[in-house]
Amino acid sequence: SHEVAYWVKKMLNVTKAGHGGTLDPKVTGVLPIGIE
Repeated sequence: SHEVAYWVKKMLNVTKAGHGGTLDPKVTGVLPIGIE
């Protein structure tokens, strides 16, 4: 989950992004990311 938020910040060139929960690496699902 932390890696996804880091990737989003890097790809979109933003300083603030965070996830709204955790996602187990072995399952599929949706991970909401908030961007400021």
